[in-house]
Amino acid sequence: MADSAIVIASVIKSGGAGLISLSVTTSGGGEDECLTYMTLNKVEIYASKTNNRATATKVGDTIGTFVHGNLGVSETWYYWFRAIDNNTPPLVGEWYPFSATDGVVATTSNQVPPPNSVGTPQLQDGAATAQKIANLAVGSAHIQALAVKTGNIDNLQVTDAKVVSMSAAKLTAGVVTATITMNTPVINGGSINGARLTVAGGNFSSPMVDLGGVAQTNISTVRISQGGNNSEAALWVLNSGSGTTCHAIRGTKTVIPGGDVSSGLVGAANNRAFYAEIGTYGPMTGSHDAFIAKEAVTMPGDIVCDIRVIARNGINDTVTEVKVCDTIAMNNAVGVVTYRSAFDPSTIIASFIETANTACNFLRRYCTDHFDLLVINGVGEGQINVCGRGGDLQPGDLICTSDLIGKGQRQADDLVRASTVAKVREAVTFSHPDEVRLVACIYLGG
Repeated sequence: MADSAIVIASVIKSGGAGLISLSVTTSGGGEDECLTYMTLNKVEIYASKTNNRATATKVGDTIGTFVHGNLGVSETWYYWFRAIDNNTPPLVGEWYPFSATDGVVATTSNQVPPPNSVGTPQLQDGAATAQKIANLAVGSAHIQALAVKTGNIDNLQVTDAKVVSMSAAKLTAGVVTATITMNTPVINGGSINGARLTVAGGNFSSPMVDLGGVAQTNISTVRISQGGNNSEAALWVLNSGSGTTCHAIRGTKTVIPGGDVSSGLVGAANNRAFYAEIGTYGPMTGSHDAFIAKEAVTMPGDIVCDIRVIARNGINDTVTEVKVCDTIAMNNAVGVVTYRSAFDPSTIIASFIETANTACNFLRRYCTDHFDLLVINGVGEGQINVCGRGGDLQPGDLICTSDLIGKGQRQADDLVRASTVAKVREAVTFSHPDEVRLVACIYLGG
């Protein structure tokens, strides 16, 4: 009986000139990210010219497609396969085919490769190396249709005089050091390393992308568009410098004449996530993450209060479980509900200590099962649900919690207390003590 749970599901075979191609698929093993030691390491391939596994020898390993090359014309071979997993020591799967006298049979074609040609069998596993072609002179007429893949030919240098036309397919994984003029407006799937990329002219002393001015109204110079999944970024800027002010992004608005009128930093700017060098932020509304029990009922504008800390990360970030306020003047009121959603375990939460394998993170799974995620406004401007149990409102009145679940009421005095949630910005007249209005305010609760 085999040790590994991985089995060979199917083998697709095809014969060519001097070769046989074998495409192998497997099933079973460690599907869970927590069981990586049970996942596939490789598939061993054994071959014989007779239909008897006892006479077979190992010809290679694969995770997908294997090419058995350097074969003759109309040559028949029999193959057996078995999976090897990532255990220590490795565990071996069952033979495929199971019968020792029922191998997968395949035959090369009756065609012969052209004389002096170099095909897939000759290049398999690095058989053609730089040492074998060190003195090879390739003219432009010979290289126009050549596609060179990294790993097949090492250290091969092709000068511009030997290339008449070049396409992306001919540079699958190469590096080009040259002055290049690009007429096509799209770079698809590649990378540009090093000096400068300029459009509309210019000469700069540092790496620079200069896209010139845009004359059309409402047309941005650069637009980055991505249709991604949860937690993916359309733009990710990484600065790996060691300085405390090696920020990731710096944006400046300049009016000529007059100089800079605003400037802001994103990233490690004096140990802040954001920093305004010049100017102010506006409009200003500050919010917090929080968790609330799935069965709790909330409406946008309702007031919630802290129950317990769920997670903390360093001195800057904490996240709590909250509940809807239900008592007059609660000191633990923390803010006003603005958004609620089911918690996706891949969501970025600042106070969660991230792990390499979030699928095995117990806290994320626990929160997914028990809580919804809230965004609660705590500072800045916005609105709040207020009832008439404390009386009508005038601009400047203070709001505290009431005993009408989730709603605020007029505070009896004008002293800002631990229980003060907001400051009213408009006059409101209530027709009934239990009437609820959405009232403009300045948040004071968080």
